[in-house]
Amino acid sequence: MNSIASSIGISALLVAFGLPTWCPYLGVMVSAFGFALFWRALLRCDRRFWVATLWYAFVQAIQISWMLSTDYMGPAIIIVYLLLTFAIGLQFGLLSAWIKPGGPIGIVQAFAMGGFWVAMEWMRTLPFNGFAWNPTGLALADTRWAVQFAAVVGMYGLSFWVIVSNVFALRAMQSMRKVTIAAWIAVVVTPYVIGGVNHWFCCRLIEKAPSVHALLIQTAILPEQRDFVRAYKDQYILPIDQWRRIVDLLPAPGESIDLIVLPEASLAGGAFSFVYSLDEVKELLQDILKLPTPKKPLAGWDKTRGQWRVTNAYVAQAIADAYGAHVISGFHVVDKAGQYNAALHFSPGEKVPKRYAKRILVPMGEYTPFARVEGFSEWLQQSFHLGASFDVGIAPVLFHANGAVPLRMGISICVEETHSHLIHDLKKMGANLFVNVTNDVWFPASRLPEQHYHIARVRAVENGVSLVRACNTGVTGAVDPSGKTIATLAVSESQPQALSVSVPIVSHATLYTWWGDTAIFVLSAFWIGLYFLKRLLRNSWLS
Repeated sequence: MNSIASSIGISALLVAFGLPTWCPYLGVMVSAFGFALFWRALLRCDRRFWVATLWYAFVQAIQISWMLSTDYMGPAIIIVYLLLTFAIGLQFGLLSAWIKPGGPIGIVQAFAMGGFWVAMEWMRTLPFNGFAWNPTGLALADTRWAVQFAAVVGMYGLSFWVIVSNVFALRAMQSMRKVTIAAWIAVVVTPYVIGGVNHWFCCRLIEKAPSVHALLIQTAILPEQRDFVRAYKDQYILPIDQWRRIVDLLPAPGESIDLIVLPEASLAGGAFSFVYSLDEVKELLQDILKLPTPKKPLAGWDKTRGQWRVTNAYVAQAIADAYGAHVISGFHVVDKAGQYNAALHFSPGEKVPKRYAKRILVPMGEYTPFARVEGFSEWLQQSFHLGASFDVGIAPVLFHANGAVPLRMGISICVEETHSHLIHDLKKMGANLFVNVTNDVWFPASRLPEQHYHIARVRAVENGVSLVRACNTGVTGAVDPSGKTIATLAVSESQPQALSVSVPIVSHATLYTWWGDTAIFVLSAFWIGLYFLKRLLRNSWLS
């Protein structure tokens, strides 16, 4: 009994911490045999379903422990955290129910279990806009060779392979025959071999690729600093001073910059509210000098005050004009159609910015679930300190930037980066650079920003496209299609920073580009169907 408990405990810690976020390169062991150690002990347990459920709930409790940060979400988030860990534990309990005492597991069952787990991870993305965090495949994102396997099968494919590798490890442990051990080794090394070949090819393309100079701004403005709240009035920063924190990070005019990126919801007041007088903006930008002519919708004449009033969009456009750079920033946008969490693109010399509205909204953060259920929706709003809900964007958008290196920038906002199909759609539209604007401030002093960043790395690899990210307090940085981190800023909740980085513009067609998640879904369905067909035929023959 002690050996069973030891195996269960050791395997739980190994799998729980075997992510790039926690212990780099421990994922190599997790993807090879971490789950198999648990399953071998599980075969000697009673009530295997519940043991497996509680084991994986414990694993998840560690991996998504960032949700225990209650500073902004309130204590009610702990209820969501407990429900999520238990629900994902139940999924693993169902997977582990496939494993029963007896002879070694068959090859068809091994691949069917991988397919079943893909279905479980996909199901997490369905309710309430989904929970796409923490896929099992992140264990293979520890090394640049293994993560390149995502260019073939995507993140779901990495999860599929982690489970299949572990079932083959269990088969080898059960029989200890040379043939099963050899089969396990062959399965384990496959992502590294295929990924290694793809990594070599990708690096050759990166060496020849042109690059652009990007400036990524990490604003480090906390919610109580950005928006006036009476209880925190001493911490509030005036909107013009919020801009001053950003302008102080800009280089001297004349320096060559192709792209400036600011984070999600970067400043108070939204994009088109007349927050500032033209005179205070002139004082703010006195070293830049070149200001757009005040015109609607970026500026408006205030008859009462006898002065021009200008918007955040006006300031962003002034920066774009002064540097001859394209500026992308997250802003709240309110118009006749609704209220949106949006990203705006300011091109030098343009009058009206292009806009992308966020399509995946965060429940209890950007909208209230069960809004029509009176009483319950009010309780949710009070428990999670919710304001008005945003409206949902309807379409993906590419921002185009002409220049020495033409850019077709695929835009995502915050959590959208965790949904593989959204980023794949941008690549299919022709994106040659991914731009993500994020605000990970809602779970301070947690591992959420790092986990978010490592998922972003896989998105770049899957699609063969470089990626830049500007975060308020997350991981601001750039990644090339090989999965290599070009540069990042340290996560800071108090110190505004800017990252100047040269980004290769690479957009090569990966196998994942061609078939997206469809291939792994079809493959999963094939193996599950084949497994149950074999069982049906065997039972018919026995009867």
